[in-house]
Amino acid sequence: MLRLLVNPDTPEAWPIELQPDVISLGRSQQNDLPIEHPSVSSSHCRITVSDAGTWLKDLGSTAGTFVNDELVEEARLQPGQTLRLGEVAMRFESEAPEDSPPPATPPLPPRIAPLSVAASGSVCKFHPQNPARFACAKCQRTFCDLCVTTRLVNGASRRFCRHCGSECQPLQPQLEPAQSPPGFFVSLPGALLYPFQGSGLIMLIAGTAFFYILGQLPLLGLILTGYLFTYAKSIITSTADGRKNPPDWPDFSDWKEDILVPYLQLIALVVLSFGPAFVIGLWRPGTETEARIAYFVALGYGALFAPMGMLALAMFDTVAVLNPIALTWSILRVPFHYLAAAAAFETVLLLHWFAEGAIQTLVPVPFLPGLISSFLNLYFIAVGMRILGLLYVNNQDQFGWFSRLRH
Repeated sequence: MLRLLVNPDTPEAWPIELQPDVISLGRSQQNDLPIEHPSVSSSHCRITVSDAGTWLKDLGSTAGTFVNDELVEEARLQPGQTLRLGEVAMRFESEAPEDSPPPATPPLPPRIAPLSVAASGSVCKFHPQNPARFACAKCQRTFCDLCVTTRLVNGASRRFCRHCGSECQPLQPQLEPAQSPPGFFVSLPGALLYPFQGSGLIMLIAGTAFFYILGQLPLLGLILTGYLFTYAKSIITSTADGRKNPPDWPDFSDWKEDILVPYLQLIALVVLSFGPAFVIGLWRPGTETEARIAYFVALGYGALFAPMGMLALAMFDTVAVLNPIALTWSILRVPFHYLAAAAAFETVLLLHWFAEGAIQTLVPVPFLPGLISSFLNLYFIAVGMRILGLLYVNNQDQFGWFSRLRH
């Protein structure tokens, strides 16, 4: 019998039995195995149990899926491996039938020496930009404050390893500065090649054919828009997770979570960004000149607000973060990087808009203009979302979103 042991080697451990099937895990109650933890995405990952083995597939989660502390998109599970969904630790286990002979006693593992006090340059295993504050003697790893669990033991707060459950020892390292990642402006040109990394070109071609065919059916507009918005968010979150290749196309298993909710998120973003300009365009207050000035000011506000709103939606997956005051404050924390990212983002959209009109004139061949436009649409979406993801990667400490934006 196969099972997942949640919180292994801790008093809070509890098992999940796995039957031959496709099992979805995530924070949403629509999943086969709901896991209510803020670090777990709504649709986090999928486990497939069959005669061919047990396979794990990440579904574009924000915090990532790890197997034996390695970030994975898809992996075959072996008994004894540790899994981590965001901050939730698990262990994949296989129990032998009761009538089977007991396995031979394995040799004792070599003794693990306790970790010495962290030397100069010691950093967190999972956040290299953060200094190591705690060490686990069993795992032989060092962690920052974000990567340990705090529990009250006899009235005192103690830190425990999230992977093996052992108590961690505090460190006071003398650190050298960690190697900084490539700057935002240095990494920006690479966004133009991002859609072709890995299997990106194949995905672009397949997506072009798929969306072009379905695009001929007007009633499917909501489905296409919601699905594309889901994919756009997954590009941002996968970039934020440090992945270099485009993510796979998202699964379509839940109408509400995969289509309707993203569609409503997009509507909310458009209304909050360009609603004022739309209202002014209809109302036209004051004189003609005053109305025109007000309209363009509101339009400029929308163009400035929309990229940051899109980034926030992808990272938090809720319209509650579309707070103009909080997002404006985030923009002011990284003004130069954000203006460059917003300009590049808007340029990508304008290029697609002009290219689509030119294609209709320059390529008077049936079906071909539509196919080219679909291809460019997907390409420019990938480039634009990659730019926003790079903005977050290079400025996440300055944003401080996960401690500020929700308040």
